[in-house]
Amino acid sequence: AAEGARIGVEAARSAAEALSNVRVDMGPRASSPRRGQQPSECAEVEDGEAMIALNAMVQMDAEQAMPLLRKVMARRDRCSEVMRRRAVFLIAQKRTADVADLLIDAARNDPDKEVRAQAVYYLARVPGPRSLAFLREVATRPGDTDVRQRAVYALATMKTPEARAALRDVAASRDTDVEVRADAIYRLGTSGSAEDLAFVRELYPRLESRELKERALN
Repeated sequence: AAEGARIGVEAARSAAEALSNVRVDMGPRASSPRRGQQPSECAEVEDGEAMIALNAMVQMDAEQAMPLLRKVMARRDRCSEVMRRRAVFLIAQKRTADVADLLIDAARNDPDKEVRAQAVYYLARVPGPRSLAFLREVATRPGDTDVRQRAVYALATMKTPEARAALRDVAASRDTDVEVRADAIYRLGTSGSAEDLAFVRELYPRLESRELKERALN
């Protein structure tokens, strides 16, 4: 069994190392898809050689996988966002000191919105002051509402006193969009914490919109 596992890991490493040479060229660019759809030109990447190699990294330990995953995240060739979305998930499963840095970099700089959103979401699995500070920043700064709401969700799943305090700050911030504040209020209200519920009750008279008041009442 041990020898079989070793062979499997070696095969995974060989396949994954091929990623640095695999190019994704799907021909002429197709028309732009509707939001939420995978571009037709990139659909076959899901079953292609590069994705098979990437999925092989599940069998690799962090020391072997992380340098290769960093290479994947640096790619910007056509349709490579399909692989980067998968790589974000794999990075979040590893337990190395640079996981938070890689996810934060992807959340800040990746050109693909879904990669950015997934990186924000998976930061909840990497507890620590850097993840917390970044998620709080994403939730409160101007930007894509969907990504900011994922930051709120990530803070809610952390379940630490510091994360709860950050959620309260988002809920009370008049400089934050109503949709994001409403989501923070919802997460606080469903936490089951007496402290969170007391905060929502105290916040209610200071809420300036009907939507926020209704969310607090719910």
